[in-house]
Amino acid sequence: IGYVTSQGVRQALTLARGIFPYVVVDLERTYTEEQVEVLLQWDQILVVLRLDFTSLRNVRQALDHLEKLG
Repeated sequence: IGYVTSQGVRQALTLARGIFPYVVVDLERTYTEEQVEVLLQWDQILVVLRLDFTSLRNVRQALDHLEKLG
């Protein structure tokens, strides 16, 4: 049973945004419901990557996937 839910993530982020001027969230490269909830909460997303072909390809795929999610 998962203890972290998308509703809990939404509540935690709302609380953090009310308290702190900046909130940094480090996500894995998977797109679980909870991670998508984090991405949907923000107007700006910073993607950090290494400058090698594999990383560039993976980021391109990730950006394509995020675009499909809206």
